[in-house]
Amino acid sequence: MGSLFLLVSSALFLIPLVFQTCLMASAEVQSYEWDVEYMYWKPDCVESLVMGINGEFPGPTIKAKAGDTILVKLNNKLHTEGVVIHWHGIRQIETPWADGTAAISQCAINPGDSFLYNFTVDKAGTYFYHGHYGMQRSAGLYGSIIVDVADGQNEPFDYDDEITILLSDWYHQSVHKQEVGLSSKRFRWIGEPQSILMNGKGQFGCSFGAKSIKNSKLCSKDIDEQCKPEVFSVHPNKVYRVRIASTTSLASLNFAIENHTMKLVEADGNYIQPVAVDSLYIYSGDTYSVLITTDQDPSNYWISANQTARKPPLPPPGLTILNYKSKPVDTPVSPLPSSPEWNDFAESKSFANKILALQSDQLTIPKPPTSFNRRLFLLNTQSNNSGYIRWSINNVSLVLPTTPLLGSLKFGLQNGFDSEKPAENYPSNYNIMEPPANPSSKSGSSVYKFDYGKTIDVIIQNANALALDTSEVHPWHLHGHDFWVLGYGEGKFSSDSNKLNLENPPLRNNVVLFPHGWTAIRFVTDNPGVWPFHCHIEPHLHMGMGVVFAEAVNRIKTVPDGVLECGLTAKMILTDTRATLAPSPSLSPGGASYLGPTGAQRTREVFIRILANMGKAMMMLCFLLPLIFQICLMASAEVKHYDWDVEYMYWKPDCVEHLVMGINGKFPGPTIRAKAGDTVQVNLTNKLGTEGLVIHWHGIRQINTPWFDGTASISQCAIDVGESFVYNFTVDRAGTYFYHGHFGMQRSAGLYGSIVVDVADGEKEPFAYDGEINLLLSDWWHESVHEQEVGLSSKPFRWIGEPQSILINGKGQYNCSLGAKFLNDSAATSCSDTEMSPQCQPDIQSVDQNKTYRVRIASTTSLASISFAIGNHNMTLVEADGNYIQPVSVDSLNIYSGDTYSVLITTNQDPSTNYWISAYQIARKPPLPPPGLTILNYKPNPVSDTPLSPPPTSPGWNDFAGGKSFANKILALKSDQHTIPKPPTKFDRRVVLLNTQNRINGHIKWAINNVSLVLPTTPLIGSLKFGLKNAFDGKRPAEDFPSTYDIMQPPVNPNSTYGNNLYNFDYNITIDVIIQNANVLSANVSEVHPWHLHGHDFWVLGYGDGKFSEENDGKILNLDDPPLRNTVVIFPHGWTAIRFVTDNPGVWPFHCHIEPHLHMGMGVVFAEAVDKIKTIPDGVLTCGLTAKNGGLVGGSSSGPPGAAVSTHYLLYIYLFYVIYSFI
Repeated sequence: MGSLFLLVSSALFLIPLVFQTCLMASAEVQSYEWDVEYMYWKPDCVESLVMGINGEFPGPTIKAKAGDTILVKLNNKLHTEGVVIHWHGIRQIETPWADGTAAISQCAINPGDSFLYNFTVDKAGTYFYHGHYGMQRSAGLYGSIIVDVADGQNEPFDYDDEITILLSDWYHQSVHKQEVGLSSKRFRWIGEPQSILMNGKGQFGCSFGAKSIKNSKLCSKDIDEQCKPEVFSVHPNKVYRVRIASTTSLASLNFAIENHTMKLVEADGNYIQPVAVDSLYIYSGDTYSVLITTDQDPSNYWISANQTARKPPLPPPGLTILNYKSKPVDTPVSPLPSSPEWNDFAESKSFANKILALQSDQLTIPKPPTSFNRRLFLLNTQSNNSGYIRWSINNVSLVLPTTPLLGSLKFGLQNGFDSEKPAENYPSNYNIMEPPANPSSKSGSSVYKFDYGKTIDVIIQNANALALDTSEVHPWHLHGHDFWVLGYGEGKFSSDSNKLNLENPPLRNNVVLFPHGWTAIRFVTDNPGVWPFHCHIEPHLHMGMGVVFAEAVNRIKTVPDGVLECGLTAKMILTDTRATLAPSPSLSPGGASYLGPTGAQRTREVFIRILANMGKAMMMLCFLLPLIFQICLMASAEVKHYDWDVEYMYWKPDCVEHLVMGINGKFPGPTIRAKAGDTVQVNLTNKLGTEGLVIHWHGIRQINTPWFDGTASISQCAIDVGESFVYNFTVDRAGTYFYHGHFGMQRSAGLYGSIVVDVADGEKEPFAYDGEINLLLSDWWHESVHEQEVGLSSKPFRWIGEPQSILINGKGQYNCSLGAKFLNDSAATSCSDTEMSPQCQPDIQSVDQNKTYRVRIASTTSLASISFAIGNHNMTLVEADGNYIQPVSVDSLNIYSGDTYSVLITTNQDPSTNYWISAYQIARKPPLPPPGLTILNYKPNPVSDTPLSPPPTSPGWNDFAGGKSFANKILALKSDQHTIPKPPTKFDRRVVLLNTQNRINGHIKWAINNVSLVLPTTPLIGSLKFGLKNAFDGKRPAEDFPSTYDIMQPPVNPNSTYGNNLYNFDYNITIDVIIQNANVLSANVSEVHPWHLHGHDFWVLGYGDGKFSEENDGKILNLDDPPLRNTVVIFPHGWTAIRFVTDNPGVWPFHCHIEPHLHMGMGVVFAEAVDKIKTIPDGVLTCGLTAKNGGLVGGSSSGPPGAAVSTHYLLYIYLFYVIYSFI
């Protein structure tokens, strides 16, 4: 009998398990492949950037059945931003790494990379997905998830059909501006949304319900399809399930369907006791299902979503129409459903308390445990953190680490996060009804650790904000769990268990916290993972309102590849991986001696031999003196160390406030000042919100350090957000240089600054001067870089237009001019110093009379070619791109993007007045911006005195004859003191590059020999060094173009292809490059293009008109005194010839320095003797296939101390080798 009872009992126990197994056996795999990219869209009839998926906004709906596996291959096609997607409401049982929370469950997916989300949807319900990196949800990265019951299962209610509505709010201010404003010391709140959207559609500036809204204009029926309401057509006398999800960034909503009572049946994927409501309160993160019966008079009815819970003014309601199919779609004649008052919290609390767990014969939601093992009290306050407005929990404002917490906790990386144990309660005497007495807080990771299988209570206590009588609504969301909502209360929570509902509390994943009140939840720690618990209002989470629950992390199974490839976990993975690869030889001074394993003994032996053979040694002395002198100079070289934080900030470059990419709070960035032979170390920390970052050191040849060239996808991986990277290189020669961003179009965002390299101690320049002026020229747009990038990549094509302003040292003036009275523009207004921000007041250069000044001029413009002049002062050109040239006197100089010059001026003019320094845009059709202006001030004149004479005149915008004449004046210096070496008389290989404008699949592109440059995810230096042939396009590019091509006409066949344009060169051969300019897609148009070569100077052999001909033009090339440059101009419908020697192993881009042109594909890459590249330091190749293949073999986190140390030692080796060999 006992055995029979045991058998029956076992059978009863196993029936649900068997049933579940059968269901799982019928489960399917739902596969998706998504491309995430910005696109222009009109969510509320106003065009803005949205973050779309596969060209859709909102993203595609995921439809599955309970038990199905979801596979989403996410391809990041953003330009510079990482991305992740969180699957809101999906518990990720046994897949915590797929939760999609950057810095918690995974690393952000880098631009160009893909990541496969692989998880099970374990229960039916209404869910959604959204971006969870920075504030990307606010940018439109979201969509719906619908999970039906598994085959053979029924829901506890019936319906005939369903409607899905995704609610969101929309801002016209970009997410980047919102993030920066929230993070600024001068706090900028995002304000209320401009529009409420339903399924991504809203209307700004008009409303279809205008008759019911004060001061509202009626929308036209022929508005854009992207913002036209999505009408829901229904059959009469049917039951419809309406699934409603709110992915709003801020707005709490009151939702209603005119004349239709709604029966609530589901909340956050859990069944609830049916309750009839006329409207429902839905907070950010909530999802509901309601049933409606279409039993009204066949007509059209309003569906409305009114913002509540925040002070007016608020946007008009989001509206769409419920249309009975027997009637034409039309605007309802009735008024809009009424909305409760914005602050009717009594009504909203009443609604919240109506939601109770379902208990029926068919299905019963389990009750919570009757007691808890641990209770947390989380006090939610607004605080002041070192001058920044933040939100804090128990006085800690959440800041997430660089290394995902899942990896740090699983692998015991204690340095990966702030491991200080957060408080589990707050002081009992804290007055929640008043602003905090001490508003100061601190930042932290706020990680609460839980053992497995414990019952946790969390009491979230809302308090007064910094302003008097202010407390806000906060919807809180827990990842990885449903929890029981035990109750809500007013005032401060007291441990009165009678207030808590243990009988039928609903299971939710999202819960509201009312002003000056508390909310109590309970959950069981039965899902190992690292789960954020946070306010679902996007700006509040950005400001720190959240904590993290680390739950039985020791039970997490192996984390899949690709999840943790950043921060300390990336370094750990690479350390494990690189042991399997063959080590590369290293010159690190931390390893074997540079003089071999017996370096000290060998040195002694050498000197003994020298003494024994003094005569022979003396014969060598003349030969060795220059080398010894160079070694002495290098031995006196210094290390220049800089610590830079790069972040967006609000600034007024031209007196109009915009975002700029600044360094240490400065724009432009700090000037690097060094001497030839010095080592420069820049510890660069990326403090951008979601974007990667690199910096290129323009004109620095990176001899022996090609990995520090600072070119994303070529010499290194972009530096991830929160990460630091040390650039460590030698400035090997004196000159005028600059640095700038080289990832996407970040140079256009203001990421640039000057580099000045003086001669080494004991050396002299071939000219003398008394003082120095340093001028950095740039251009400035009011359209954001993100908008520019997307427009250039869009169909239809959107050109960036001409700049709004020309800046000198980061300062310009828009809509006014210092020289307004002299300009031929009746609309020009004069700038007032008293009205101008210091950020845009001209950087006046004060000088003493009768002195010689060296004026260093560098152009980091994104587009503009500049004619530069100093009123009444002749300029003597003496340096170009860090190389000395034959002195030549000019009244003005043409300076193209990427050029640097030094000119000498003598301050011998009338000292009673000041003089203009001007920078006019040229070489593009008007209208062009007013000139950039500043003042040369003769002391002791007041700096505020405007010059009496007009600014210098500019040549005609299309005076290319003058431009060519100027270019041909620049010749290499030949003197007794300094002679620039001549080029080799012959070339080993010639590459002819035809520069054309083309189309690829409807996109406007630039192409070289019919290939438009696209860069791979894996940096080319790593792919080539480690033989990762699958990481790039290995197709050999053409080295010439068809002789029949007519460069004077638009291309007959404008279609081209994408490629990596990789030219491979052997070591120490002479290369000629002929860059041939051609007509663009429009007739009779060819543009100026300044081309820049990384890693080299080249000899400029000549310029010419028309098509290059070896027979005619080859004979006129200048082999006697061609200047050495790193940037050279190509004139319209012309050619430019350069020559260089492949004596610097590396992977070097050669491209047009106009930022949008490079973005559109105008460039190639030269791979030069890559087999000779030494070991690549740690941190360079932490992305793409080099990360997966342990590309940092034998590296060092700081590398050799730049080329400086290695070059010093190599020279010593050479010196001793010569002497030793001789004797």
